[in-house]
Amino acid sequence: MTVFVGNSGRIRLRRSTPERTFTSVVDPGDVNVSKKRFSFDFPPEMLLTGDRLQIKSTNGADLAFVNATGWDGGSQLPDGAWFINVDELGGIQLYDTFANALNGQSTGKVTLDAITTSIPIEVTSVQAEYNILGLVRSFELNNDREVVDVTVLSDEFRKRESSLISGSGSIECQFHYDPDAAGLTGDVEAPNYL
Repeated sequence: MTVFVGNSGRIRLRRSTPERTFTSVVDPGDVNVSKKRFSFDFPPEMLLTGDRLQIKSTNGADLAFVNATGWDGGSQLPDGAWFINVDELGGIQLYDTFANALNGQSTGKVTLDAITTSIPIEVTSVQAEYNILGLVRSFELNNDREVVDVTVLSDEFRKRESSLISGSGSIECQFHYDPDAAGLTGDVEAPNYL
């Protein structure tokens, strides 16, 4: 049995995103300009608030439902990447930063434009960053590997083989409602969100 113990560090989480591209269509009725919200058909659990999506039109046309201010250059393009906030009904709002997407308020929300024709899109989740959750006060990790006796009747000595590893652990963390005051920098996950 191996035991690892420690008393400092940070907890960082990264969402495991599907490695596939999903295609769908944004219809004119799917865009709500006043609420800066749009929708399209996607599998349940594919998109979560805080994900960073790359959206690309499959016919080469600009993403006309996203206002030109949604891009750094100030002009519409056929593709772009934004952080998203997904509401209970599957509506999507685009944001400029991870923190703004988590908060879901009007700050950093990308403006949308009405469209008159459907736009076929291709969506890929490109979020692969770690986000700091809290400061570690102490941790303990135990792992154990069972040994299986593989001796046969004709053997002169006993034979043993290692099998699968099992383990358990515990961690004690310090969460802070204000990441700046706690000395956390970079993309920080709000503990009250989880």
